[in-house]
Amino acid sequence: MPSVERSRHERMKLRHSQSMTTKFNELHPKIFEILSSKCASLGSTCTPGELRAAARYLTSTLAEYVLRRKNSVRDKTYVPHDEALWREDLALKGLQASDPIAQKIAYARHLRAKYQKPNDPSYGSARHGLVNAIRHAWLVCHEGLEHVSYGRLTLWTDHPGEASKFGGDLHNFIGSFVSICGVSIGIDHLHKQIRALDLERCPDLTTANSL
Repeated sequence: MPSVERSRHERMKLRHSQSMTTKFNELHPKIFEILSSKCASLGSTCTPGELRAAARYLTSTLAEYVLRRKNSVRDKTYVPHDEALWREDLALKGLQASDPIAQKIAYARHLRAKYQKPNDPSYGSARHGLVNAIRHAWLVCHEGLEHVSYGRLTLWTDHPGEASKFGGDLHNFIGSFVSICGVSIGIDHLHKQIRALDLERCPDLTTANSL
């Protein structure tokens, strides 16, 4: 089994690779168009800068998720400072423990361990990034609106034994990204994770907005 440091290096190497740049450039115009159209249809008051930032954030997280799946790069429990740890690993190479830089890094890691929240074992870091980015884009598209729906519609079937299908604004919004990414992603499960993340971040929302 590879070490934690080696696994982290593989993930960061992919994140900063030419493949990542290529995939980003492929997806970004499509994602920007999807967000622009959604903002226009909802009458969002977001600024052009907010729209561009949301599109770039969603594109980078979707591209990384897709490339990890395609290249079988191991994901892991979500760690918010994953890249900071990787950069520190690079800085520590060849340094003695007594080196001032090594001591600063050790102290920074001590503070993180002391104050960080427990990692969520149900999320890999790439998956968590994707869930957060879609939720962020959804909120940007609703900027200035009082109601943000995370609901899901059940589309009943008339054929006995056939599984019900789901729909709704957010469900279809997620599907618009999944359809262009090039890998299979379960929209229903992704929808549930986005809704759960929003409830975690905004626990005072009404049930009508959250369900």
